Amino acid sequence: VLANLNLYNKNDNIINNAGILLFGKKPQDFCPQASITFSIFNSEEVSSEPFIRQQVMGSIFSLIENSINLIKQHAPPVSRIEGLKRIDVYPYPYEVLREVIINAIVHRDYFISSEITIRLFKNRIEISNPGEVPHGIDFEKLIAGENNLSVRRNPIIADVLDFAGYMDQSGYGFIKILTAFQSQGFPKPEFPKIQGSFKAIIYAGNTVSGVSKTKELDYPKGVVIILKRIIDSGTKGVSNQELVKESGYTTVYVSN
Repeated sequence: VLANLNLYNKNDNIINNAGILLFGKKPQDFCPQASITFSIFNSEEVSSEPFIRQQVMGSIFSLIENSINLIKQHAPPVSRIEGLKRIDVYPYPYEVLREVIINAIVHRDYFISSEITIRLFKNRIEISNPGEVPHGIDFEKLIAGENNLSVRRNPIIADVLDFAGYMDQSGYGFIKILTAFQSQGFPKPEFPKIQGSFKAIIYAGNTVSGVSKTKELDYPKGVVIILKRIIDSGTKGVSNQELVKESGYTTVYVSN
C-alpha cells in the first residue's frame, strides 16, 4: 500500500518524508517543524502571553483531527431553548475550518523551520503556515476566489489526503472554502499578504442570531403535549385537569 501511494521505495527499503509525516508514530522526531502551535488569547490582540498554549503533535491525520477538536473544545456552540426546541448557535463553521487547516498542512513549506500556528482570540481565529502561495498562483485571484489552478507544493501528501477523502484536487478547494463561509452566513475571512507565510483570519459569527442548528428536545410524547399546551396558553394559563385530560398522565404526575 505504501509503495502504491509513492511513500515507500521497495528497492532501497526506504520510507520517504511524506510517509513519515502521514503514518509515522512520532514524525516530529524526524521533522520537528511538522507540528502545530495552538494558542488561546483572552483578548482580541496579542497583548500578553496566551493563557493556553499547546503543541499539537503526531501524524498529519492526527494534526487535522486534534486541531479541529481543540477549536470545538475552546469555541463551542452556544445553546438556548426556544419553546420545545434547542437552538445551537455556532461561532465558527467547524468543517470549513477543517478545510483551512488541511490546506495549511498540504501547502506549507516543510523546508522552513517553523510550525503552523493556530491562534484563537475572542473574536477570531488566525491560521498561519510557513511558505507563501506556490509559484504559478496569482495571490490576488486566489483570495478573490477566481483561481482554479491546482499547484501543489507537496503533491504526495496531497494525493494521499485526496485518496482518503480529506481534500479536493480539482483546484476548487479554496473557492469552496470562500463559498462555504458566505453560504453559512459567516463574515468574509481575510487573507493578508505576508512575506514568507500564508495567513487566514476567520471571524466569529454572531452567537445571538448567527448560524444555528435546531433540535427537538427529547421529551416523552405526553410531556411534549403538556409543555406545548402551557406555552400556547400564554398568560391565560391552563388547569391541571385539562393537562391530565390531554396528556393521559395522572393528576399527581402533572402537578409535579
